[in-house]
Amino acid sequence: MSIASPGGHGERSVAMGTIDMAIWDATAKIEGKPLFPLLADRYGSMRADRDWLQFDCALSYGLVEYLRTLEMLREHGW
Repeated sequence: MSIASPGGHGERSVAMGTIDMAIWDATAKIEGKPLFPLLADRYGSMRADRDWLQFDCALSYGLVEYLRTLEMLREHGW
């Protein structure tokens, strides 16, 4: 196993995820729809009563953002 260098595949993956989220957010605002249902459609109509969402606190831009994510999910019935 080798240690990944700065700017390697892992960093590009994080950047692409951020770009994807920005596009989804902009699309939701343009269409006047909340972001969460747009993401649910994107991922095959996820259902709070059957599907699980799992987030890694260490990869969620810190504890404050992780807690904000959990609160948003609670507000949407997850």
